[in-house]
Amino acid sequence: MWKDCAAAWMGELVSRLGDWSPIPTTYAGGASSLADLETVTRLGQGRIDLTIGSALDIFGGTGVRYQDVVAFNRAFEKKL
Repeated sequence: MWKDCAAAWMGELVSRLGDWSPIPTTYAGGASSLADLETVTRLGQGRIDLTIGSALDIFGGTGVRYQDVVAFNRAFEKKL
């Protein structure tokens, strides 16, 4: 997802969205691994959702398994 020099400002954007957004917000696109989901969840303080799209195995991708995303979200919900 975040490679090269764009990584710093994207991380900053997600962090600021987590600080500023009074409503659930989605950062759309670019995820290629479960680590990307974990990063956005951490930087966005649990207030920013992330779309995965074509990396997801149920859409033909190889980067993220649907079952892993479901397990991640269930574990996160238990922490709340």
